[in-house]
Amino acid sequence: MAEDGKAAETAAGRKDGAMEIRVLKKGDMPALAVLYRAFWDEPSDVPAMERQLEAMQAEGNAVVLGALAGGELLGSVTGYFCRDLYGACRPFLLVENMVVAESARRQGVGRRLLAELERRAGEAGCSQMLLVTEADRTQAHRFYEASGFGKGTHSGFKKKLKGTAAHG
Repeated sequence: MAEDGKAAETAAGRKDGAMEIRVLKKGDMPALAVLYRAFWDEPSDVPAMERQLEAMQAEGNAVVLGALAGGELLGSVTGYFCRDLYGACRPFLLVENMVVAESARRQGVGRRLLAELERRAGEAGCSQMLLVTEADRTQAHRFYEASGFGKGTHSGFKKKLKGTAAHG
């Protein structure tokens, strides 16, 4: 029996060919820590990641998606659903920790992660998706622009707080 796109969709994510986009689970945190280490060159505390993921899932205001192929985690992105008091008081989605393995770049992994995040944001009634990335990541800037994010319409600022890690 042939599967159409709807039939291939699971409650946790979507399958597209050999790649599956799904919500990450506690057991995925060691692989995610490896991706983060390769990107930010700093270690992650896997037990702390597992606790944080459980808390995020219990609160229900965030989703951590992963792209997997052949059991390997190729990329991940986190979306935070934020309430807003402006205008019609529609929520918005903050995109964080977008990372794709070096070996999987330019193969549609990031595009599919963002598309699934956007689908979920639309279902939640979000008015927009926001993200901040490092100013020197020009390839990432081109990717985000190609994904529909506007550049030059707003300026982003970030302030690191004392006692925080260097990444991000």
